[in-house]
Amino acid sequence: MNRSLGAQMRHEWRSNVWMVVELMIVFTVVWFIMMLVTGTVRTLLEPKGFDETDVYTVNISYIGSDSPEYVDMGEATEENNFRDQMELIRRVRSNSNVEAAAFSNNAVPFYFNYWGNSFRVTGTPDSVGYNGNWREASPEIARVLRLESTTGQSVEELERRMRRGEVLVSPYGNMEATGLTEEMLRGAQLTKDSVTYYKVGDLVNNMKRSEYENNSWGGMFLKPIDETAQSGNRFESIIMRMKPGMGMKFAEDLRNDPSLRQQRNVVLSNFSSLEARRDVAQRNKASELRAQIGVMALFLVTVFLGLLGSFWYRVQQRQGEIAMRKVCGADRWMVFRRLMGEGSLLLLAGGVPALALGAVLLFWKPGMEYFESDWTSVGVGCGVTAVVMELMIIAGVYFPARRAMAVEPAEALKDE
Repeated sequence: MNRSLGAQMRHEWRSNVWMVVELMIVFTVVWFIMMLVTGTVRTLLEPKGFDETDVYTVNISYIGSDSPEYVDMGEATEENNFRDQMELIRRVRSNSNVEAAAFSNNAVPFYFNYWGNSFRVTGTPDSVGYNGNWREASPEIARVLRLESTTGQSVEELERRMRRGEVLVSPYGNMEATGLTEEMLRGAQLTKDSVTYYKVGDLVNNMKRSEYENNSWGGMFLKPIDETAQSGNRFESIIMRMKPGMGMKFAEDLRNDPSLRQQRNVVLSNFSSLEARRDVAQRNKASELRAQIGVMALFLVTVFLGLLGSFWYRVQQRQGEIAMRKVCGADRWMVFRRLMGEGSLLLLAGGVPALALGAVLLFWKPGMEYFESDWTSVGVGCGVTAVVMELMIIAGVYFPARRAMAVEPAEALKDE
């Protein structure tokens, strides 16, 4: 009766082997599900690079020549359309509800564009390059979105640097794979054709297209729009930061004042908040996350019921032994602690090889790139899985053990 727990488990190795195999399989599956969920949550917690509160967008559209409202200005139509764009944004900026407004080409967050470019960093080996999602906006974009400098610069300073024609870029996860570092990017010049060069004004957090998009595969290249360059420029949209709580008041002004929304052939349409764009853009990913959590919860309930059944059977088979231990002076806590220790050792024996197998699959097996394969995610997933599994072991042992510990010592005499 005083045999050590280790000796007892070695003596019962046949039944324990199957339990270890079961726990190893369960641990591996739970770990991979945890990796999916914790990887997604970790991405959600990454800085998204801007503040969408009180930010609204409006599209810039043009009346076609087949419309009765079209104003034909002959050869001057294109030039006047450009001037009319400028007049509309001037009116928007002068509206009492607007704090700042900027033209945007491909620079509105929560818009899934893939207009990217690869740049060479001058003064470095040819193999050192920068990959960025190309975006263009007026310098006011820094104030509108409250862009976040990684070097501690203020929003006003970012705007000043863009007014000097300097670009803003963001670092990204696998940037150093090409030998590029953040220090090399600061103040560097980028080129994609060895003809046009762009000076990096500062580094900012990536303006994510979605909160579910990680920063591993590329950064952001934000080029300032020169609002004085006519040359047929047509801008996609205007992005505005309203004074706190004044978004709906501006929407009312836009609806009631035709001069605010139209200037000859140029029309402002589809006014919407950035928060509404976020909800629409992320709807599928949010549903996917809820599905992952639902599947994980269902699987954990199934696993718990399976473990409960396994441990219930093991404990019921040992009622006589438990009664004999009580006859020999063991109290309920001592018996429960021994059963818990047995469950924890079984989990350890199954969890260690499961982690080793999972690490091999995660880091070396092709096709596993869907997972966030870095040691931080692995550690978090492992820790959360171990805690969840241990809690299920505790619950799986507690209920049958509690019933078994109520066995009277006389039961031992009957079994003997």
